[in-house]
Amino acid sequence: MTDTPRTTGVEESLAEERFRAIAEINSLMVWRAAPNGRPLGDCEWQRFLGDESDPDDGERWIRCLHPDDQAPVRSQWRQAFRRGTPFEAFYRVRQPQGDYRWCQGRGTPLTDTRGVIREWIGTVADVHDKFQAVNASVVNEERLKVALDVNDLGIWDHDLESDTFWASEVIARMTGLYPSREANPRQFWHFVHPEDRYGVRQVLRAALAGAVTGHFELQFRAHRHDQERLALIGCSARLIFNDQGRPVRVVGVFRDISEEQEEQVQLYYEAHYDSLTGLRNRKLFTEQAQALFDQGGGGACLLLELDGFQEARNTLGQEASNRLLQLTAHRLSQALPDATLLARLTGEEFIALVPGQHSRGAVLTLAESIHAALLETFMVSDRPVALSGHVGAAVAPGPGADARALIDDAHLALADAKATGYSASRIYQPALREALRLRQDMSAELRRAALGEEFELYYQPQVSLDSGRIVGAEALLRWNHPERGLLTPNLFLPLLKRSPMARIVGDWVVAQACEAGARLHAQGRPLRLAVNLFSAQFKAGGVEKTVARELERHALPARWLEIEITERVIINNDHSLRASLQALREQGCELAFDDFGTGYASLSMLKDFPLTRLKVDKSFIDGIPGSTQDNAVVSAMVQLAATFGFQLTAEGIEHPSQASTLKQWGCQEGQGYLFGKPMPWAELVKALDGQGRRG
Repeated sequence: MTDTPRTTGVEESLAEERFRAIAEINSLMVWRAAPNGRPLGDCEWQRFLGDESDPDDGERWIRCLHPDDQAPVRSQWRQAFRRGTPFEAFYRVRQPQGDYRWCQGRGTPLTDTRGVIREWIGTVADVHDKFQAVNASVVNEERLKVALDVNDLGIWDHDLESDTFWASEVIARMTGLYPSREANPRQFWHFVHPEDRYGVRQVLRAALAGAVTGHFELQFRAHRHDQERLALIGCSARLIFNDQGRPVRVVGVFRDISEEQEEQVQLYYEAHYDSLTGLRNRKLFTEQAQALFDQGGGGACLLLELDGFQEARNTLGQEASNRLLQLTAHRLSQALPDATLLARLTGEEFIALVPGQHSRGAVLTLAESIHAALLETFMVSDRPVALSGHVGAAVAPGPGADARALIDDAHLALADAKATGYSASRIYQPALREALRLRQDMSAELRRAALGEEFELYYQPQVSLDSGRIVGAEALLRWNHPERGLLTPNLFLPLLKRSPMARIVGDWVVAQACEAGARLHAQGRPLRLAVNLFSAQFKAGGVEKTVARELERHALPARWLEIEITERVIINNDHSLRASLQALREQGCELAFDDFGTGYASLSMLKDFPLTRLKVDKSFIDGIPGSTQDNAVVSAMVQLAATFGFQLTAEGIEHPSQASTLKQWGCQEGQGYLFGKPMPWAELVKALDGQGRRG
């Protein structure tokens, strides 16, 4: 399977390593929190705190701060949490020895496409040594100015007694204020984003009112004078007191932290999200699912693999196929409950975890929601694109479930769904592991069978509903297994279709049918024989040459060979299929559209391909003449075939009433147990001989 460019497991790992490496280089402690503030997973920050209290307490870390810093930091964190805005603060953290160290904490929310916060990500830096150096130089204005300017940090000094304001060169570049003591402090507010001014004022008022005894932090968005975009500004400030303990000055530092935050978020995003769709990647999905299970939750895991995507990519090109995946991701997010964890695993694989306790019926309903999301045709680059898919599901057995094991179970269910048929859904059962082992064994045996003489053809008669005579026969593959006996197609055909042996076996079927038809033709009693071709034969190319070669080798006129194709074969191949079918038709072969009516694109295919026959699927025949709905559908198919000039064969006829009803409606031919089961060639010849004696 070839995937579209995506964030692979290796790339995810590298991104995660880069994120961690940058954090380590900069002496950063990484932390993560759920949307409700609850810490996620073990982290350096938690170990640094050394607090053994409840690890799920979202404000545990605040109680580890200096008493003077707890109230302002709590206020800043709660404000950022409520508003969903980035957070930054300076504070002193209690050490196990009892002393305190200055730290700088930052955090930012990660949101989905709807703006809902998925989680918080942040870092904590030990800045004690740097901060002490800055404080030591506060009394020396010039030294401080030089130090901060060199590091692109802006300093400001507000003399509260004279109400004068001084700003450094860096601040001047940020705000547009002149670097002088004549600056008006009220001009500062034009610099702050209007939505953030109230919060900044509240922090300043609290500090001046005595709620802060020294240092305080704030963060706000700003209109930088030298840039068009909004900047995120981190501010660290300290009150200077006179001998009476009254604040007389406020000295602060501004720093543009926009790029740091963006880099931090980008690195985390690359490590945890799919860059194309914006969905979670495998790593983050597994982590969040495991966190849910560890907390005692459960859920249903549904794994979707798209059908038809590879062909769409070949037809549409890279850019359009990427857009197709984005549209698919959007549809899935709309179809599943809001609390769903949705991720993209590979090019055409999506996985969802729907929290809660789910019955088997509820899981199948969720799977149907996924199928329904794909049912409507996609419009990409002004072209309609049809997709379908298979769904494998697994349900978490209870608290303490293993996320990775659950994903493996969903993959097993998916494999079973793909082996079952078109757009199927399956729920994991333990018996699937044994079934998988058997399929693996059988897959290995297919090569031996294809290269040996274990396959043979059975033939099912096709009769005229008017005369009751055999007018054709469909060649059906059987596997004469040396240990298991004669195997019917349902036991091996799904495996064979996906096997590298499919093309070899398909070409053998054509050769055998041509040889059998030639024998009858040489006897002067020609019979139309129908063969089913594999999708692999069309993908390999040259199928029309293979058919022409076998017809010539056996001296069989082409009109006595009918090629049967299904809608599935058409969907799984690109536009080159049409050229191959046209070449077969020009050679004189008949072309039958098998299982007509079971797919959603059938009607459009009738005019796009050079067909000569329609075969009505058994699922419609079972209901007639008793089912009003089936009666209406089949009679409409008869009329449709007549309109297009196609012959019509009804499959699965088992009762005389079905045959007589179809005859009355104008159906020409029938096939089913009423006329004969699939039989070896010798028995078909006997039936033809008996028919000749009767007629």
